Amino acid sequence: MAGKSQHLTLSNDEDEQLRHFEQSRHFRPKVRLRAQVVRLNAAGWSRRRIAQHTGRTYGTICQDLKRWHEHGVKGLADAPATNQRLGQNGRYCACPPEKLTREMRELVLEKLKEDRTWTCRQLVEAVEHKFKVGVSAEAMRKRVWELGYCWKRTRYVPCKEIDSELEHEHRASLETLKRGPKKGA
Repeated sequence: MAGKSQHLTLSNDEDEQLRHFEQSRHFRPKVRLRAQVVRLNAAGWSRRRIAQHTGRTYGTICQDLKRWHEHGVKGLADAPATNQRLGQNGRYCACPPEKLTREMRELVLEKLKEDRTWTCRQLVEAVEHKFKVGVSAEAMRKRVWELGYCWKRTRYVPCKEIDSELEHEHRASLETLKRGPKKGA
């Protein structure tokens, strides 16, 4: 790694490539910022001055320069977080190691295939009842999401026109419940 007083030396091709990374909107902001850090260091800027200019810490600047020194252009890319793993749906998710066994996942899938709506809390209760193991609703939510399921809040919506006579009867029975039966009836 370069010493504190040393600056990187870039070839014209490397400088041009880094300038392209820095100015292109197709790269993530952190990658663009790392490219800028490397170019500023090669231009003779001190690490403290780069940190001040970019609003990043001195340690982060040192880490970015170390990544460039060790990996070159590949060092600019974001590394996956250590707590991320690939879910069954092909997306990365930040979650702890698997707590649901294969049998538990099969039960959850079986329940989700039923013709009814399941909440995560209900799935947790089903797993706890069958396997006598505690699972949090949040862990269940993450596993259900990994399996490719999504959800939204359920609501009651009439599926056909309401018969006005039937509606009047029900409203009358609600009024009776609210006020109680008529005296003398």
